[in-house]
Amino acid sequence: SFVTLDRTWKDGDTVAFTLPMGFRLTHYTGIERVAGREQYAIEYGPILLALVGNEPGVIDEKGNTAFGVSPGDIAQRLKPKPGAPLHFTIDGAPRHEYIPYWQLGDQLFTCYPVLSA
Repeated sequence: SFVTLDRTWKDGDTVAFTLPMGFRLTHYTGIERVAGREQYAIEYGPILLALVGNEPGVIDEKGNTAFGVSPGDIAQRLKPKPGAPLHFTIDGAPRHEYIPYWQLGDQLFTCYPVLSA
């Protein structure tokens, strides 16, 4: 959503707002679901996070991965990565991390990983 600020601006005027910054899961119900598996996007406040990793075979050619983690537990397993704002490591999955979607390069990623094996 948005808000319109209709006013005459003067030097020194500022706009400040606060965004709620917590983890939120969105259940994936799209056409490319993995049969029999649950997939969820993870957002941190308004930021869509992408799962990246470098362990062969864990993320397949369609970008699917499974950690054996229930959707209710994933938020507790995400830890801020020191020196990398908005990057999160995953307890129990050291070769993967969540990063902001807009920071993706050419690495393999998914925004809807399988969270329960």
